[in-house]
Amino acid sequence: MTKRENKNFNNLIPLLKSSNSEAFEESFRELHDNIFNYLFFKIGDSQTAEDLLQDVFVKLWENRYQLKEELSLPAYLYTIAKNLTANYYRHKIVVQNFQKELELRADQENFSSPLFHLELNELKNNFIKALEKLPGQQRTVFMMSRHDNLSHKEIANRLNISIKTVETHIGKALKSLRKALKSGS
Repeated sequence: MTKRENKNFNNLIPLLKSSNSEAFEESFRELHDNIFNYLFFKIGDSQTAEDLLQDVFVKLWENRYQLKEELSLPAYLYTIAKNLTANYYRHKIVVQNFQKELELRADQENFSSPLFHLELNELKNNFIKALEKLPGQQRTVFMMSRHDNLSHKEIANRLNISIKTVETHIGKALKSLRKALKSGS
């Protein structure tokens, strides 16, 4: 497909709905810079903006069958980007609140008490046991994300799996770990 002079994307919608990969590639080629710039402006971090950009186009592909013919493709992608940005900040707030809660509890705890160290060691042991019980690939993906601090895209590239699969593995791992740590085993 050729570069669009008039930037009219209406004829790409039916092609996307029919799973035309060339139409998807053209959508990406034509719109990824603008969507990336929007995400970078909102987030301020190029790696996070790049990860979210990939998520925008993954969502486009996943939802291609529900696209409406009269849809403005750029507006649709910006809406996805806006929603992903909001989700990113909501998640960031949850993490920050959790960290504040941990800091508050840490300030209230007496770190020199034997009971504190005993509970900390028990928590670490329970975490390690729960981590060891995770299925192989799920554990690998989780460790690459949390221990090695790799982005979802980097993990997907290294393991030759999709970003969505990485997200699924991490979500399932977190759910399993939470459950195991709540039950104490």
